[in-house]
Amino acid sequence: MTHKQVIQNLQNSIANTDMQSGFICMYNRKGIELCHPNPALIGQVIDSNNSELISGGASFGFSEVLNAGKENVGIRHFNKESGRSSEIVSVFPVAGSDWMVASHANTKVIEQEISGLYLRFLFIFFVGYNHHFGLKFSSDQDVVQRT
Repeated sequence: MTHKQVIQNLQNSIANTDMQSGFICMYNRKGIELCHPNPALIGQVIDSNNSELISGGASFGFSEVLNAGKENVGIRHFNKESGRSSEIVSVFPVAGSDWMVASHANTKVIEQEISGLYLRFLFIFFVGYNHHFGLKFSSDQDVVQRT
């Protein structure tokens, strides 16, 4: 299979997938978007002003990460003008090529999911606590009574 066919097969498999919570895409080491769920972004060049990746306490331009051609994981922050929220990004080189596959996870969506889980936990804890200790709330007197 040629490189062109591999790129096309990957693009076909990710085209128009839901990008709300997470997705994968592929760049080359020059920072050119080769595959993306939003086909309009294919061919876009990631330059030094596009975004930064914070990894291991250091900050790098995302284009630097791609140019380095090495595995990296961190939080990717975009310029305010882009309107995009931060992402957790893992970048992996593809052996025998100048390609970099990246997985992206939207931090806002993750925060919302964790928040929802936290609220469910509190509700379950409260219900279990009340059931275990036999607490009842009297609507007439607004007091707590033990049964």
